Amino acid sequence: MVTGGERGLGLYLAERYQADSYSRSLGFDITQDYRDLGELSLAYDLVINNAYDGFGQVLLLDSITRFWIREDRTGTIINIGGVGSEDLSLPAQHWELYNAHKRSLKHMSLQWTHAFRTGQVRFRTSLITVDRLDTPLGRTTPEWTGNGVDLCDVYEMIELCLRCQPNTCVGEIKAWVNLHHGSELIGPISE
Repeated sequence: MVTGGERGLGLYLAERYQADSYSRSLGFDITQDYRDLGELSLAYDLVINNAYDGFGQVLLLDSITRFWIREDRTGTIINIGGVGSEDLSLPAQHWELYNAHKRSLKHMSLQWTHAFRTGQVRFRTSLITVDRLDTPLGRTTPEWTGNGVDLCDVYEMIELCLRCQPNTCVGEIKAWVNLHHGSELIGPISE
């Protein structure tokens, strides 16, 4: 199950996993339908909480975990965070709510990682925190410099979380990108 699978990272992940996508364009609004989506999540072993709509990701994570606890579920919940959770921005930058929402998502996701670690739940919860993504929409923004996190790298981060032994849960993976113009500044690593 992938939320926000109609474009960008969500579309890429839904295609890679051949997953069911739940998005506003398909009649699911995470800010309104989080309880219904939480119940629907019981049919899946992997839920990727990707769609961003204000505090919606946090509400959805709360709903999913409540249903999974009630059913004593195993499985994996992957939350897609943003590096805005790491920064304090000035209100004039118009990122303050985004950063606060992503910080809330990070905190709640790591609470559930801790719950797995301490044996309170059987499901694993991981957070993938990413910088600017290389998507068609991202390339149209005035801030685009030519560098963004490649979507296949995000997929590999999720795969790492899934490949861990059943007794292991990755709490968080962060990916920063060199924002300077020109990806030619960074070459392959020599062995």
